Amino acid sequence: MDAILEPTVESVCIRKGTQLGGSEAIYNVLGYIIDQDPAPALVVYPTIELARSVSANRIQSMIEASPALKAKKPSDGDAFTLQEMRFPTMSLFLSGANSPASLASRPCRYVLLDEIDKFPAFAGNEADPISLAEERQKTFWNRKTIKTSTPTIEDGPIMKEEARCDEIREYHLPCPHCGGYQILDFHNVKWPQDLDREDPAYPIRVRDSAWYECQHCAGRIEDIHR
Repeated sequence: MDAILEPTVESVCIRKGTQLGGSEAIYNVLGYIIDQDPAPALVVYPTIELARSVSANRIQSMIEASPALKAKKPSDGDAFTLQEMRFPTMSLFLSGANSPASLASRPCRYVLLDEIDKFPAFAGNEADPISLAEERQKTFWNRKTIKTSTPTIEDGPIMKEEARCDEIREYHLPCPHCGGYQILDFHNVKWPQDLDREDPAYPIRVRDSAWYECQHCAGRIEDIHR
């Protein structure tokens, strides 16, 4: 979220695991845009149905819950729909990657694309939806783009986007014992080796008894499954 505000950064790619806050990061950036740096914005989801659902249940709820954002909400209901929200200083569009019409030619400074590995290869008879969305930014010298996804295949869209990055930043966590920062690695997940592998409940027993071992001090971080 901080990186996208850096003046020299044009695009941020987030390759992540499932349920780790990638979509929430997009909501937070979107809130900042509406309140602090307004300009036309486009948010793209894998399908138009998902875009409408997220709009109703997450984005509009966020706007209602934030006094700063709610103060900018238009009083005209026609200006505040699931797919288009026209604030006094900007417009926000929500689109589906499977709907070429929803990616129509609207100039947008900000383009936020969520779960791009689930995007179709082509938007109808048009080009790929990522290219169509980015085409909306051509007239903005200060354009900003965020692309997030959990990877699905080795050469999927998010992996290709990461390979194009000029700089890669990895997420580090501090050990609660020694304070040493580290990247979480599955090889440091440990569990009792005397568990019965023939037991049908073996996977559950591994899950319930596993811990993470700090690579610096070998301290145990209990209950990693929670």
